[in-house]
Amino acid sequence: MFKEYLRKIEQKWHSRRATEHTYRSNLERLLTDFLKSDEWTVINEPTHLGRNAPDMLILKNRQPVGYIEAKNIGANLDRIEETEQLQRYRNGLENLILTDYLEFRLYRQSEKHQSVRLGDISPQRNIQYLPENASDIRDLLNAFIYGYQPLVVISPEDLAARLSQKALLLRYGISRILENDSASKLGELFAAFREHLVERLSASQFADMIAQTMTYGLFAARAEHKTGPFTRESAVKGFLKTSPFLHAIFTRADKGLQEDAALLQEPRFSQKILLDADLNWIVDDLVAFLEELDIHNLLKDAAQGDAIVHFYETFLKAYNPNEKKLRGVHYTPDAVVSYIVRSVHQILQRDFGIPDGLADAETVAQHSGAARTQPRVTILDPATGTGTFLRHVVDKVHDAYITSQGNSPGTWPDYVRKHLLPRLFGFELMVAPYAMCHLSLTQHLARMGYHFTQDERLRVYLTNTLDERDLQLYLAEENPIAKEGDAAIKIKKLYQLMVILGNPPYAVHSANKSDWIYNLLRGSDGSDTATANYFQVDGQPLNERNPKMLNDDYVKFIRIAQWHIERTGYGVLGCITNHGYLDNLTFRGMRDSLLNAFDEIYLLNLHGNLRKKERTPDGGRDENVFDIQQGVAIGFFVKKEGNAKGPCRVFYAALWGNRASKMDWLSENDIHTTQWRELSPMSPNYFLVPKEGTYREEYESGISVKDIFPVNSVSISSGRDDLTIHYTREDVLQAVRQFRTLSVDEACQQFGLAEKTVARIQKDLNEPPVLGDTLSPDTTKHTVPICYRPFDTRFTYYTGRSGGFLDRPRRDVMQHFFATSNVGLITARHNPQASRWCHAFVSNNMLAISNHYYFFPLYRYPDGSEAPEPNFAAGFAEKLAQHLDMRFIGCGCGDLRETFGAEDVLHYLYAVLYAPTYQERYAEFLKTDFPRIPFTRQPNLFRRLCEFGKRLVHCHILSPEGTVHKNEPRFEVAGSNVVGQVRYDNSDERVWINKHQYFEGVAPEVWEFQIGAYPPAQSWLKVRKGRILQPVDIRHYQAICQALHETLSVMPEIELEIQQHGGWPL
Repeated sequence: MFKEYLRKIEQKWHSRRATEHTYRSNLERLLTDFLKSDEWTVINEPTHLGRNAPDMLILKNRQPVGYIEAKNIGANLDRIEETEQLQRYRNGLENLILTDYLEFRLYRQSEKHQSVRLGDISPQRNIQYLPENASDIRDLLNAFIYGYQPLVVISPEDLAARLSQKALLLRYGISRILENDSASKLGELFAAFREHLVERLSASQFADMIAQTMTYGLFAARAEHKTGPFTRESAVKGFLKTSPFLHAIFTRADKGLQEDAALLQEPRFSQKILLDADLNWIVDDLVAFLEELDIHNLLKDAAQGDAIVHFYETFLKAYNPNEKKLRGVHYTPDAVVSYIVRSVHQILQRDFGIPDGLADAETVAQHSGAARTQPRVTILDPATGTGTFLRHVVDKVHDAYITSQGNSPGTWPDYVRKHLLPRLFGFELMVAPYAMCHLSLTQHLARMGYHFTQDERLRVYLTNTLDERDLQLYLAEENPIAKEGDAAIKIKKLYQLMVILGNPPYAVHSANKSDWIYNLLRGSDGSDTATANYFQVDGQPLNERNPKMLNDDYVKFIRIAQWHIERTGYGVLGCITNHGYLDNLTFRGMRDSLLNAFDEIYLLNLHGNLRKKERTPDGGRDENVFDIQQGVAIGFFVKKEGNAKGPCRVFYAALWGNRASKMDWLSENDIHTTQWRELSPMSPNYFLVPKEGTYREEYESGISVKDIFPVNSVSISSGRDDLTIHYTREDVLQAVRQFRTLSVDEACQQFGLAEKTVARIQKDLNEPPVLGDTLSPDTTKHTVPICYRPFDTRFTYYTGRSGGFLDRPRRDVMQHFFATSNVGLITARHNPQASRWCHAFVSNNMLAISNHYYFFPLYRYPDGSEAPEPNFAAGFAEKLAQHLDMRFIGCGCGDLRETFGAEDVLHYLYAVLYAPTYQERYAEFLKTDFPRIPFTRQPNLFRRLCEFGKRLVHCHILSPEGTVHKNEPRFEVAGSNVVGQVRYDNSDERVWINKHQYFEGVAPEVWEFQIGAYPPAQSWLKVRKGRILQPVDIRHYQAICQALHETLSVMPEIELEIQQHGGWPL
């Protein structure tokens, strides 16, 4: 059999006109002869399998068993098996053969299982049969056809991984169809999607959506499948009733299948957009995989309907974790949803006088002017996801309705049809969770005794909540995509929405960037009516330099919910979101707006902020209710009907502890049983959390450092420290010279950069720098020192051009340190997680520490001038001179009796920032904004604090003037000087840099001293692991320890001096 197979192949090969397709019929014949019964079939029909599919398929009883990808005779299979195509097949198909008709390679679950060569090509270009391998090739084919056992999936994580690979196959297939045939049915679907639903959707995003939806939809259908064979056709039935759009996705134009053909004859579906037949083979493979799963055992730990929904997040994490992050997708725990839904029900009863709460069936007149009514209690989840909130609403409505009917459920179906479905709305942007929502709610209602009729649908729509388009009333009726968009727009435009609830996505780098929501956040909804502006506070612009947090998705969803309720005139918003808006300064305009819009606000802070390392009040572990690092809070925002707007009342509560205890508490409580504390938010920050502190008034009487130094910014952001920041000037110059000469491909490979990034950097390096008119590969003018960490000076190449070698060089500020003499204050704007405030440092170089820190130059150099001028706000120096009864002399230092200078101001405020009582007394306020500086009226105290501050400034920039020749650690043991495992021995005050060498005489308080979160005595050494300390490095470390020791000595002296002058406040 094998010898004859090779003989026929050789004949065709010698014809010189053969391609890889020429030999398929011979391979098909070989495999057919190998089959033992009619149960198995070999498919060698590209038109049947579709484009972008493996060449051949083995079926058993019409179910896929294995796939064959054939390449031309003599092809390099080692290279081919590493190609993107084969990697895709290997990852997505459990049983695959790659062959060049002579060698056969069998892959199982992506790994090479067996490889056998049946023939070789001789030097005379003949094909030689290798009979010694005949037994092995039989074993391989037997294993491929008869020995294949479906993959045993033993955990939800395994299942998610396999499903994600199937989805990737689908995504690729869809992408290729869109790329090659824009007029295909998928191309038409994509065009309709962009026109009516998501205008900025890319082809790759669309392919991603459809692949997710088909994969997870079939999985969900399999999970609900009870008896009989599971087929694609039976799976589709579950999606036909409640969403015409989903039918358009799940139906294919395969006239060979009688069930589809019959379906297409129904008038209701005659105009549907159908998917491409080229995807059939992937879908059928997926169905075969699902058919073999013990899916009910895999999902046994949860009620089946809920398990399908819960598992979606696991699937998405495996399939596309970046999308999960980008869209902020996180399943909301039932305890959280239950607390919100039950509380909203009670708010309707208590504050709106609606006895039936969420189950209310009354109607009201629409505001649109048309003579029409609508349900009074309309309910919207604007980020529906898989429908968790809507399911809980259905549960609460069911309980309330059955109770009101005296536990007589017979009228429930009629109530659902007439009074529940017409007022229960959901909007969702992602197709897969949208599909899950339809399936989940349909099955949930079925379990309660309600079954959809042929003409009914759920009012859950595929739409972008944040994109408010013009109303389109005359879209083609036969287009389900247009109908979907049209229906959603009508809800947004015409309905008065009273109850809005949900868990909107959290994503600072929002993927939702419609012009409409951008303008709404800034006070314009496209009408002539003024509306709330989150970028203003007390009617004035925020003037935030970097307000990106206001572009977070959850902020946009709160804003649009606020807008809908304001249009209605009354209503309630209940949601769980990122808790950052409660007290972060950037959100003060948002808080101001919410306080003006609502009558009552209830905030339950669930904390769990792992980024801030939150701890419970007693110091215990605090956990998040989600698997995320960002802390969260539940909020209820109530606008009462017909109320004369008075001051908004704000109520606050906090829930601390582990996740389980929080879940238990939320399950057992509601808004009535929560112990609220009333707050009184005040201008200008309107904090929505308790702000303790007896000293607020005296602290706020000080002057913020940002109001002293108007030229300031966050530090340099290199974008790529490993390329741009080095320990020595020579290393920087070498990196610059090398990068200038590398090809784009070489630079991409060596530094892991994208092509466009390499192009920008090389352009920057090969053009004259902004701060200089010369360009030479050997120039050192632009190789500058930077403060990389406290006491850690590194070097970079500085052109001043954004988006080049340095991503964000902050030229407006750093130019004042370029080839000039200067010093600047470094401090943080806010640091809520710190137990002790210690965020002050100075540098006489450019700054590249962290974007959390701001840099305030003491001097600025006007364009073209070598003469500095103080970087003080207009009128500041004059007011301070009057306050001190001294004369301001400009740059430098005064005599501090009759005169003072700019450097005296810096020295004074630096001493204040290092005063222990200042750090403790104002700790609560220092967490939330730039430090404010109190200026004493006592000349003697001013002079003494200037002296202390001067010692600290010179000490921290390690200037000769600040050198203290005492308490210097000793480094006396000779050795390699290579930094290894750094450790501290408290007993003998030694800092060991390796097994044999150490610095001796480093006090424990010096070792532990922190500036910000950075302990210089520890970290300076640890980051140099593997480097050889040169003599200059050893002296530098000794100087660091001396500086820290001096700082610890000066701080109590500052405090003592203040106490001797009457103490605090200054």
